[in-house]
Amino acid sequence: MTGLIESAIDTYSPAKNHAPADSGTFREDAAQAILWACSLAVFTGREPLAVTILGTGMRSVVLRVRYEAAGDAPPL
Repeated sequence: MTGLIESAIDTYSPAKNHAPADSGTFREDAAQAILWACSLAVFTGREPLAVTILGTGMRSVVLRVRYEAAGDAPPL
């Protein structure tokens, strides 16, 4: 899970009005969100492959989680 977060932080370039994504608080918040995303594997059978940071605001974080493919289905 830490690898997913660090990879996302390394590739994120915040917009002028977005907060940086490399703070300890951001890492904690992102870890909670990704932990929830990982828990969905119990129901879907798909593990998270990658996380993309779409935005960081004063009070919000937007993450996109890409999951592994299931059978013949493409990755989500």
